[in-house]
Amino acid sequence: MRNGVGRLPVGIGESREGPLWVDLAELPHLLVGGHTGSGKSVFLRQLLTGLLLLLGPGGLRLALVDLKGGTELNLFERLPHLMAPVARDQESCLELFQLVTVELHRRQALLDRAGLEDIERWNAVHPGEPLPYILVVVDEVAELSAVESKR
Repeated sequence: MRNGVGRLPVGIGESREGPLWVDLAELPHLLVGGHTGSGKSVFLRQLLTGLLLLLGPGGLRLALVDLKGGTELNLFERLPHLMAPVARDQESCLELFQLVTVELHRRQALLDRAGLEDIERWNAVHPGEPLPYILVVVDEVAELSAVESKR
């Protein structure tokens, strides 16, 4: 754990007791919702920036999708953490998801052959060949759903 808040800590708010944190390593999926102007994009930038400050490209790889043509992910376009350029259209999105899927299958095969259950155990047993976390971020998932419904 890092500072007692997990391997991929993300600050999500404040309570009477103090800051609230979640560990993305413990969450298979996270959906951020809210009305226009409620701070979703600010939260997303904070989430990514915080993780990038903690983990180098050897510890975290990013797959970023922005089908709405916005500028929210522009800050992250040139980072070495990216698995591929930010996907901004249907074709590049599909290619990025295929890249992530291939990597997930490769990792599962590695873990199966080694008789290990997860990335933490792999990294403990193979410190010279660590597997970075992969974080897939889709800004405006509704745009992704709209693209899929047109197919």
